[in-house]
Amino acid sequence: MKYLYRAFAADGTLLYIGQSCDPANRRSSHLANSQWAKDAHEWVISGPFATDQILALEAAAIFAEQPLHNVRHTFLPYNPRAKQVAPRITLGDLRAAVGLTLDEVCARVAETTGKPFFRGSLSAIENGIRGASAEVLSALETAYGIRSGSIDTQYEPRTRSAVA
Repeated sequence: MKYLYRAFAADGTLLYIGQSCDPANRRSSHLANSQWAKDAHEWVISGPFATDQILALEAAAIFAEQPLHNVRHTFLPYNPRAKQVAPRITLGDLRAAVGLTLDEVCARVAETTGKPFFRGSLSAIENGIRGASAEVLSALETAYGIRSGSIDTQYEPRTRSAVA
């Protein structure tokens, strides 16, 4: 079991949100190693929560409450660390991680779009040989079970000339 904790300044400002199986020990660690912890006046602990739930709870709390000193899960413009390139995974690696075959993904895309979708097309998209339409990218997100807008591409669709 794990606990979610929040550290507040004397004026009520939320300084930090974290999770730990031993909040008292984690607090001691913050006091010894984190600059912001010297300003913490109150520590509020909630839980216990199941281990498989705690990361999602922590991320949601950080995103919703925007504590001053959390670096992950924030959208603050004044984040003191330089913006880093987000981790990337190829579609082929994502498919393998999800445990789907080319045929299974193609069947799911076809079901979502209502149009046939073939192994060769998926393989070409995975290998960067061809791009994909917004419709296909959305169907791939559905097929992989990931949130809408998760697949980001630098691909710019070709423009077709008007037929005279």
